Amino acid sequence: MIELKQTETFRKWWTRLKDERARGAIFARLYRLAYGHAGDVEPVGQGISELCIHHGPG
Repeated sequence: MIELKQTETFRKWWTRLKDERARGAIFARLYRLAYGHAGDVEPVGQGISELCIHHGPG
């Protein structure tokens, strides 16, 4: 299992996020990541990658 650490910036953003479907999608994505299922990941540079979540229009 991978250890995920929550930053204060994420915690503040998460508490302001009102879209319940988005919260569910993000939670599920992080849960899968914690168990080693990286899924759709794109490098953005300098050793940093973004986790893609296909949710909503476009």
